[in-house]
Amino acid sequence: LEGFPFKIPMFEWGGEQHPQGEPECGCGPNFRLKKMKPYPPDGLGKMPADYQQVTWLRVMIEGEGVDIYGASIEGLLEEDSKYSLEKLLQCLLADQSIWVVLFMPDFDQLDEWIPGDINIVLDKLKYSLTVEKTGYVIWNDKAV
Repeated sequence: LEGFPFKIPMFEWGGEQHPQGEPECGCGPNFRLKKMKPYPPDGLGKMPADYQQVTWLRVMIEGEGVDIYGASIEGLLEEDSKYSLEKLLQCLLADQSIWVVLFMPDFDQLDEWIPGDINIVLDKLKYSLTVEKTGYVIWNDKAV
């Protein structure tokens, strides 16, 4: 992911620097991206077989930006248009020839596995944050 300056967080102990956790980078005031260990192939279950053979770079989006996005959809807050979740997702996915988005609002279950594009990702995200909390996996439907 070019353009995203991932660094391993460090902490100092006894005058020495020690790595702490996975590589991460800040994205505006409300988001932090973390590079995570890839899912094992069997963790991607219902995706097409070709997609299960890919060693995926797994990036987690953290920070209060997801909550701000949900509140902005409901008209409770105004999201900073320069640092919106939609722009961040578009930026992350735009240059990728293949990708998978996994969303679990309560970190507990996946309800749907479908092919799609960024518009479907955004529609499902809005639905899950405002109507019914559902988890999903969406992969772009370009050939692997």
